[in-house]
Amino acid sequence: MRGSILFLEDTSEDVKRLENILYGLFDSGRFDRVQGIFFGNLPLTGGSFEDFMGRFNSYLSTALRLDLPLYYSPDFGHGLKNKPLPMGTLAAIEATDFGSRLTVETFSLKKG
Repeated sequence: MRGSILFLEDTSEDVKRLENILYGLFDSGRFDRVQGIFFGNLPLTGGSFEDFMGRFNSYLSTALRLDLPLYYSPDFGHGLKNKPLPMGTLAAIEATDFGSRLTVETFSLKKG
């Protein structure tokens, strides 16, 4: 699907391992359709999230010549807050005066 948003979260991951996995997936073309990356709760070991984001953004823009928007919210994932985020649905991220807004199309599984 064109225009996909990649959502990433984890419970605890080594920063170097995560970088190697993501670099390999992007280098292989697996994420060619990704138009934005949304990071949920992502506690890292072996380095800070801020440093990881700086290196990852530099890799995307320099090595791959991609200008992908990167977003973060601790409200999604396995943290203290865990808002549901349905997979495979229509979604949009829009910039606002106060940051960004994620809108997800919702649907009901209940038969009428």
